[in-house]
Amino acid sequence: MMTIWKYVYDKRMWIIFQLIVLILLNVLFFVDNAIILHRDALIYMNVLYVAFGIGFLVWRYRMEKPYYKALIEIVQDPAIDVLAQLPSPDTYEQQLTHQFVEALVKQYQQTLSETKRAYLDQTEFIHAWVHEVKAPLTAMKLTLDANRHDPEMRKVAADWTRIHLLIDEHLHLSRLSSLDRDYLVQQVEAESLIIQEVKTLSSWCLEKNIAVEIDGSNPSILTDEKWARFVLRQLLTNAVKYSPEGSVITIESGVEDDIPYISIQDEGRGIAAQDLPRIFDKGFTGQTGRKQNAATGIGLYIAHMIGEKINITIHIDSTVDVGTTATLSFSKPNHYDSLTT
Repeated sequence: MMTIWKYVYDKRMWIIFQLIVLILLNVLFFVDNAIILHRDALIYMNVLYVAFGIGFLVWRYRMEKPYYKALIEIVQDPAIDVLAQLPSPDTYEQQLTHQFVEALVKQYQQTLSETKRAYLDQTEFIHAWVHEVKAPLTAMKLTLDANRHDPEMRKVAADWTRIHLLIDEHLHLSRLSSLDRDYLVQQVEAESLIIQEVKTLSSWCLEKNIAVEIDGSNPSILTDEKWARFVLRQLLTNAVKYSPEGSVITIESGVEDDIPYISIQDEGRGIAAQDLPRIFDKGFTGQTGRKQNAATGIGLYIAHMIGEKINITIHIDSTVDVGTTATLSFSKPNHYDSLTT
């Protein structure tokens, strides 16, 4: 806030100049014998000069305060319409400030427009590339399904699954901004979500000889099935990726404190304690990801972002060289939900 004291400090050089002028006038009156001025008149002149100076400062402060106030509001809230918020300039200095701000806003808008255009062009190119890739992948899948009993094809099927997951990850990331418009809440059984994702990763599990055990009470979950499956897929993918060959992944579903949950427990390397607070940061891979050179730092970030939007809480516990347990906690059912589903 622009106070009178800040304004006075800003005008300190002008005030010092006026005081110097007043002192010189008083010295002149004392040393020049040609000027005859009574002491009371000199005091009156000094008081009058100071009073007019103070009055002028107060008047200028009141005149310039709206302009300073508008500038402060723009600094504190850059989202407002800058040019509309600025009052009409009164001084040449304010005119220059207004012109500078106007030029800066136009340059920012132009840069923003160019950035958006470049982003849209790049996004359209990537989307086109992804859809082009899906066609040969579909053909590959048909060939793999027709030769699933061939041992050599199992390795290819596992690699196909990893490619498919990466493309699917990208598609969900690109759709994240439109999630609010692509959201359908319905009752889904936990076991249905689990089985579908286990089938998706079955070829990868077979390649690594990983067993998947499903346990629990199979609660009914109120969520968006497509986005919930993607979040579950990211956690299950990490469990398969970092689990050693011949290990077991345990998936449990149930209800705790009226909140349905799905947990995934693996026997992998685990996550270092210092890495746990950062696992949802975009691009963070951690010590385990660096050692295996397999992490992108995107999967958990996307899962966390989606979870926040569709009210799924992700909690991860891990012990190095023991394993990791990732738990999805879903929305607690209420009376309103039962009326709208």
